[in-house]
Amino acid sequence: MQAICIGLVTAELLYCGELTAPHSFHSLSHLAYSGRLSTLIAKWRPIIPICLYSRLLASLWLIAAVFFNYTILGPLLLICVSTALIAVFRIIGSNGAEQMCLITIIAAVLTVVAGNTSAHRNVFLMFVAGQSALSYFTSGIAKLISPVWRSGQAISKVAATPSYGAPWFYRITARSSFIGYALCWSTILFEILFPTALLGIEKLSLVLMTMGIAFHLGCAVIMGFNDFVWAFVGTYPAVFYVSRQIGAAIW
Repeated sequence: MQAICIGLVTAELLYCGELTAPHSFHSLSHLAYSGRLSTLIAKWRPIIPICLYSRLLASLWLIAAVFFNYTILGPLLLICVSTALIAVFRIIGSNGAEQMCLITIIAAVLTVVAGNTSAHRNVFLMFVAGQSALSYFTSGIAKLISPVWRSGQAISKVAATPSYGAPWFYRITARSSFIGYALCWSTILFEILFPTALLGIEKLSLVLMTMGIAFHLGCAVIMGFNDFVWAFVGTYPAVFYVSRQIGAAIW
């Protein structure tokens, strides 16, 4: 799932020309570098399309390797290297989906290098499940301490922005303050409570993961966060596996 996410994000960047267009967020004209560093970046900037195509091919290679049971170390390393090179030229930070994918890919590299035994794979799955739960929890806490989120205005304000907004959705939330309040607090509670999916209670895990799928699909439709669907929902098999293991041990 993470390979699919990285592949789709890379294909979207190539299609939109976001990393290479003259006035894109990632163009050299927006970078706050000066002097010798700016000259160096300008010199090496033409490799960015190469990195993007390399990452796209590596994603397809990884999917094929998993499907046909080939070694996955090569495509994993290529994804890590190309992503690191692309990150050098970013003026804005990567989003949570990219970070989740990269963390998962690095963990997979370490798992393969360590020997890729059954014990290593179990540790990998526990790490991915824990990282997923921690990501939701910290995001929920950050929202909880935000007055804008607690007041129920956050989602309406985001919907009104040109970058992540949707006029039709903004009109809905602006029409009723209750809708915005309910959406904000349901998001906060869902994210804070998501770690309970690891308690080994199967029905609770399934309910939370179903809510997560609906949440990320909604964000994809409204805000354009389509990569979050693959990045975070892609961790759910690990969450469910670890939850069942914990449930078998405790209950």
